[in-house]
Amino acid sequence: MVPAATPTTYLGVARQFVMKAARRGRLSPRHAVPFSSTAPAARARLLACPPPPPAAPGALAHTSRGRASRLLAPASRCFASSASSSSPSVTVDLVREDDAFVVIRGVGHGVPAGALLLDENTGDAVAYVAYNLKDMDPTELRAIALPLSGAASVLEEGRALRLAEDGVVARAPSPDQAFGVGAGPSPSDAEGLPLFNDYPGVDDRQPISENFRTGVKAVDAIVPVGVGQSMLLMGKSGSRKTTLALDVLLAHASNEVEGGFKFVYACDTKDLARVREAVSAAGLESRTAIVTSDAARDSPGERYACVLRALAIAEGVRDAGGDAVVFLDDLSGPVEFWEAVCRFESEITGGQDGMEEMVEVDGMLIARFDALQRQFFSNILQRSARMNDKLGGGSLTLFGLLRGEPMRQDKMDLGVKILKQQNLSAEMREKLLRALAEQVKDSSHSSNSDGGEDSSGRGDRFHVSTRTVEEFKSISDGHILLCDSNVGRGEDTYDIVPSLSTTRLGVGRVAAPEVADLCSSLQLELQQSLDASAFGAGAKASAKSVLALFTQRAGRPVPLAELREDLARALLEKKEKEFV
Repeated sequence: MVPAATPTTYLGVARQFVMKAARRGRLSPRHAVPFSSTAPAARARLLACPPPPPAAPGALAHTSRGRASRLLAPASRCFASSASSSSPSVTVDLVREDDAFVVIRGVGHGVPAGALLLDENTGDAVAYVAYNLKDMDPTELRAIALPLSGAASVLEEGRALRLAEDGVVARAPSPDQAFGVGAGPSPSDAEGLPLFNDYPGVDDRQPISENFRTGVKAVDAIVPVGVGQSMLLMGKSGSRKTTLALDVLLAHASNEVEGGFKFVYACDTKDLARVREAVSAAGLESRTAIVTSDAARDSPGERYACVLRALAIAEGVRDAGGDAVVFLDDLSGPVEFWEAVCRFESEITGGQDGMEEMVEVDGMLIARFDALQRQFFSNILQRSARMNDKLGGGSLTLFGLLRGEPMRQDKMDLGVKILKQQNLSAEMREKLLRALAEQVKDSSHSSNSDGGEDSSGRGDRFHVSTRTVEEFKSISDGHILLCDSNVGRGEDTYDIVPSLSTTRLGVGRVAAPEVADLCSSLQLELQQSLDASAFGAGAKASAKSVLALFTQRAGRPVPLAELREDLARALLEKKEKEFV
């Protein structure tokens, strides 16, 4: 029996239609046929590969709903289609030179991401599994692999490889190896931390209630960050996202007590000198690890690995009971890698519609492609956490920088009006909605490269789609949108968009105690001023005066005591004007 559909608001319908059309305009994520319709021979081949046995006590694994949970059984692994205890043999099926990854055939459904691949002749590690394709196409035993440094020439089509035994995986440097000296150029098979990890489950965490000071007035007052939270920084190219992130570093200059926050910064090589300068100015050299990739030279897979290395180092601090803060400056690498995987899968399956099949995730029915994409991005953003006391009580606070823009409210409002208009025919309504979807798609591809620290002059490649920005927003614990007016601004200042920035943890829950009593009053005043600004010049001037309070001067983080004085003075002036 099919359950009755729940009522859907006009806004929900408009958003769903526009975003789905925008997605199809950028990517064609239609892939494998459902498992139930596969040929008997294919099903028999899959069943011949025994499922992976349960993991070791305390190990993390994903449930069918995309969350991590604890498993309580002895450990062993099924690494390929062969059930033999010897190292399984696999084959390089295809070399994707444009995407700089290889497709490996014979990789079983139980092979985890990060599993090392060894040269059949020399036994040297030459690549590692980056994504197992079992969920995209369950009829095949295939995986996407990325080459280790210097080994790309070995990975030619038809080359026989072996999967490493005993869970030997690609690794990132340990915190002891990384802090103060950098984090190495690429993943390796040397000692260190596993490159791929699951995000903590609900039972592993404790509620986030402690404030993380950023030194950015608008953030500390309007969208405060909690220790263990993930916060997305988004905006056009040149909107000074990196400037804000470095101001957060400067706010934690080395006057903190020993054993304070440790920082991991993943950035492009073009920003390396600037990041080092900020770290040195803050006196944080011994407590900061910098991980780099080169967007002009590195593939999306290598840039994705850079993000994973930064996360692994930060997790090493967290799991040892410390407090880590990780900055992922430019998340376009993981986005491009995911889109490259989707393009490959779509090409080999002929654009079949199996990925549109509806599946249940967290109690909601969504398309299989959307579920897989959400899980992929969640494995980045949801690594932030405040661990429970049994696991050491450590924390990982995450700032993810994304060059892109969310769906603007004016587009949403227009979609609602179109759907509410009763005089339109169904054909005309659909035509208008499609035109709106094209506008969303076009805006998602445009990027501004007029100066500013994020401008690369490399066109639109690193500007992610509006749909992807919306996906990241839905996964993160909060998001901050930088103003378009920051681009090309002559002054060394920047602003955020308060109405399109939020924290899902609640201001009262994570605001700094020094300003908590003023934050709610200030937010109310700000919202009233913004609402009233549509009805008169006087109200607009009032809104501008409130917003001007939060203009941030780059390189000068504001102490909480000074912020409190500014907030108290602004509220007092507002009341005096109303009284007059």
